[in-house]
Amino acid sequence: MAKPGDIVKKGQRIARNVNAFGKLQETITALEDAIVLGHADFSAAFPGMPIMAFGVPDTKDQQPGVKKAAS
Repeated sequence: MAKPGDIVKKGQRIARNVNAFGKLQETITALEDAIVLGHADFSAAFPGMPIMAFGVPDTKDQQPGVKKAAS
């Protein structure tokens, strides 16, 4: 569903977990706003195993619409 480079919003569906027969087991949603950096491409995933990597913007000290200056 989500692929590298996609910007996702909190709660957006990003992946599906299916069993060996293709039956949907779970729909995985984004925990917060982020950009998808990459994803695992395994035929099997086990509980607790990472399946996607995300970049989450640091917005603590930023005001909306103001870009942080380069250091």
